[in-house]
Amino acid sequence: MTWTYGGDPSANDRDWIRHRLGDVLEDSSNKISLSDEEIAAEVTDRGDKVQAAVYCCKALMARAARLVDGGPEDPRRGEIQAQLRELMKDLAVEAAQDASAASLGGISVASKDAKVADTDNTERVFSIGQDTYS
Repeated sequence: MTWTYGGDPSANDRDWIRHRLGDVLEDSSNKISLSDEEIAAEVTDRGDKVQAAVYCCKALMARAARLVDGGPEDPRRGEIQAQLRELMKDLAVEAAQDASAASLGGISVASKDAKVADTDNTERVFSIGQDTYS
């Protein structure tokens, strides 16, 4: 399993997700970091980097839950989990906003005019006033 971060979130989905999750410092003793392969699997499964970031955050929360409060490994487990939970909520809201914005096609006049002008576009079966009889 590999861990890389190029420092440019606009370069690829992995760096974007690492940047958003704060997983940007390679540390072999860090027990809640994600490998490149784990991030790539989430991006592939979800098809969207924001959705993938939500699930990567869930994975980090699960790893943080395994740390023992007050133990030598990380005495701030509850604090880490609370921060990850808030981050996950923010990412989930962002993902929902992205999904709803992506599904609102054809709402602009320019988009409507482009569809009307497109000769390859199928004609509508229904129209306003189609049942009006004079």
